[in-house]
Formats: sequence, C-alpha cells, structure tokens
Amino acid sequence: MTQLTHLDHVQIGVADLDAAVDDFGSFLGRQPSWRGDHPAQGTSNCLFRIDNTYLELIAGGRFLATRIENEGEGVTGLFFGCSDIDAYVARAGLQVRGMAAREGHGVDADGNERRWRSAHIMTEQNRGNFHAAIQHDTDPGVLAYARPVVDGYVTDLAEVHVSSADLGATHALYDEIVQLDRQSDGSYQVGETRLLVEPDARGYHRDRIHTLVFAASDSSSFHARIEGPTVICSVRLTID
Repeated sequence: MTQLTHLDHVQIGVADLDAAVDDFGSFLGRQPSWRGDHPAQGTSNCLFRIDNTYLELIAGGRFLATRIENEGEGVTGLFFGCSDIDAYVARAGLQVRGMAAREGHGVDADGNERRWRSAHIMTEQNRGNFHAAIQHDTDPGVLAYARPVVDGYVTDLAEVHVSSADLGATHALYDEIVQLDRQSDGSYQVGETRLLVEPDARGYHRDRIHTLVFAASDSSSFHARIEGPTVICSVRLTID
C-alpha cells in the first residue's frame, strides 16, 4: 500500500510567467492563489489551487530554462502528497540511491511563507520528467483556493495523461520507484485523480505528460466561454 495519498500538484514550466498566468486563469476561470519565489532555486511561480490539487506555473532557474530551450514549455513534473515522508523515503529509498527528504521554502510578495519537505526521485528511470513526494509543513490555509471569477469555472483535476514509447519502463517507474497502486485497467488512482499511461508511437526519448482533464462547476457554462480542447504552454487542457 502506497504512502502517497493524492496528487499534490502538477508543475508546468513556462517561458513567460505573466502570459501563462493570464492564459491559465482564463481557462480555469479563477484568480491565482499565490505568486511568489523560491529564493534558493532562483525561480518564480504562480499557483492555482483548485478543489483536489493545485497547478504550479514556474519560470526561471538554469535547469528549467535549459529544458524549455531544448524541449519547449509543458508539464515538467508531478508531486505526490505524502502522509509520512520519512517512512516513504525509507521504503522508496531502497529503489533510488541517495533519496532524502529536503526542506523547501517559498515566499510571496507580501512576505507570506510556505514550507515543505520533499523527496525527489532522481534516477535515470525517471523517463525525462520530475517526480517527487511532498509533505507540507505550513497550514494549508496559507494557500487559498483560487477564487472563481466566472460561471463554469474549473473545480477538479480528474485525469493526467502520460504517453510513453516504452510502456514497460513507464509502468516500472510508477509501480516500483514512485510506488503508486496500479488498477486492474492499468491506470493509477492517486486520491481523486486518475493517472493514465498511453502508448506513444512517435518514439520520444522521454514520456510526455501531455493532457490534463478537468471537471467544471457547470459544463454548459464552461463550454459557452471555451470551445473544445485548449492548448496552453504545450499542455492540452479539456473538460470531462
């Protein structure tokens, strides 16, 4: 049984944070929850907290800038909420050498702070994306829900779609290293979000986390303002 309880957040690397905030805010129908910086990493981010997870738009930093230059914008990582990160590290660390829970720190323009401990799964088996377990040490209320500003706003993240040219390797990543519980249909149920691994015949050298499927407060109102799937920062966004 995994110690990962839910999909804490999806990290999306962007070249222009202001533009991405506007575009995602329009799709979600919500105002941002948080705008801040990671002083130790030299990155800036904006968070949209919805009912069952949050989206992190992140820009800056040498590693991220290089990735965007080489591969473009898009989902760069999945962070899984953990009820006991020390126990998770003790278990998953048998598969990943050097895994440790490290402290993280973010601060917004008003000086509000968020602190957490995360264990990064740094391995060549990571399939080109970033995966981590995270346990927040700050009161959850510090990250407010993103305020809805229209009818038909996005409420939940229902599905995350991952395409892979090597399904066996990707399932090994999520089964043995990340340690999610695979369902009988081959998907992974992480809290209220379903993670689906799909074949990719185009032969990409890394997995592509390419589609996020959401639920809306009112689907008719949502489709009245946004017609069909939307692509923002190379991520396909749609409503279930």
